[in-house]
Amino acid sequence: MVYYKLILNDKRFKEDQIYPIVIRISYNRSNTTLTTGIRIKKDDWHSALGQVRKTNPNFQALNKAIIEFYLKVQKVVHLLQDSNEFSFDLLNKKLSEQIKPCKINTSVSFNEFSQKLIQDQFAINRSGNAIVYRTASNRLINYAGGKTIRFKDIDYLLLRVSRAPL
Repeated sequence: MVYYKLILNDKRFKEDQIYPIVIRISYNRSNTTLTTGIRIKKDDWHSALGQVRKTNPNFQALNKAIIEFYLKVQKVVHLLQDSNEFSFDLLNKKLSEQIKPCKINTSVSFNEFSQKLIQDQFAINRSGNAIVYRTASNRLINYAGGKTIRFKDIDYLLLRVSRAPL
């Protein structure tokens, strides 16, 4: 049987008093920890509930991220247990396969992306949203001089340049 619990890893003293939140996993009297990637102050952690206290200004977002990671770990643990293959190495391997960084497609321009989004909205019978998106994208494209806009070109300077009112 595999047991897991959310804990604040405060075993080592930190100068900044900020500690990582980890999931401690126990199996056959062995333990390992998986970090959630979130670090908070010791006073902001409610150990009995296993969540960030409301005293932290970002408690909702942090708790959501913690729960999402916890559920991913839980899902992988159940899959490995069901197939009777559980090991810490397999757990880490399966988690690393699931958690892949997003690749950003830089070859798609804003114009292409907005057209695809508008077509998708029409396809699922959301014509109201499609019309609003089309109007907004057309206005931005006309504002930029009617040329193809790359996403990296959309910044404060593009929007701040004084041009004729839309």
